Amino acid sequence: PTQSIWECTDGLKDLGPDALSVTVRELAARLQSRKRGMKSLLLEQSFIAGIGNIYADEILFDAGIHPTRQASKLAKDKIRKLHQSMKKIRKRASRAGGSSVDDYIDLEGNVGNFQNSHRVYGRVSEPCIECGAIVQKLIISSRTTAYCPRCQPR
Repeated sequence: PTQSIWECTDGLKDLGPDALSVTVRELAARLQSRKRGMKSLLLEQSFIAGIGNIYADEILFDAGIHPTRQASKLAKDKIRKLHQSMKKIRKRASRAGGSSVDDYIDLEGNVGNFQNSHRVYGRVSEPCIECGAIVQKLIISSRTTAYCPRCQPR
């Protein structure tokens, strides 16, 4: 049996606000009570929708936030920077057609180009493009996490 459009979208009710539409005030309120680390929280689609592993690494690097930083402990200026970085990285990635790592292609069969702009993702053991420190790796939420220990201090 075929499903109606309404049945297919039933799972969407559990999604958080889209990363491009959430306001800084709403983001701050959502972060306030969260004890989890920032990387695992950004990967949680019920918290903020539209951020995957690559974008989470790039957003946190751009915002200067360590991936294990407890969400509820972010200062107001870091929340504003996180908000700006979420929008900036998502918009850049969208304009570039996404990141074609492995076998990603869009609906029309085109590869993306955002992987050419990655600043930390896929650069573990290489020098940071900002400060020259070696990009490090952590495993968070069963995902490889790339970060710069100098640009994203604990």
